[in-house]
Amino acid sequence: MLRNTTSLFLLLGGVALSLGISITPIVREDLMKDDYLYWTSGNDMAETGRHVWFGNGHPIGVNIWALGQPDNGAGLEHCDHIGYRRVVTDKKGLNDNQCSTKLRFICEVPQPYTASFVIWK
Repeated sequence: MLRNTTSLFLLLGGVALSLGISITPIVREDLMKDDYLYWTSGNDMAETGRHVWFGNGHPIGVNIWALGQPDNGAGLEHCDHIGYRRVVTDKKGLNDNQCSTKLRFICEVPQPYTASFVIWK
């Protein structure tokens, strides 16, 4: 599922959400307030156990993972989503999951450039 979604994002000129420097802590917290899970661009498909953001290849920081994650459950979890918690009292965070799982997603596109033109008659 996520692989098909990633292809769509690339056609639109974007990638799945990365929770890096460009996403403010306020936006991250907003994503944690609802009860939905959202795919991010995080994955360890290139090297199992080394989770990186698809858009820029930067490693995922350890401070945004849910408690006990990533765990590569059953050796099949290689795509990362946000909003997971094992029990209600845990802080929500990133979790690795099977890439075929159907979840919501957010497409991140580059900020457009603004250009000004002066035309002389």
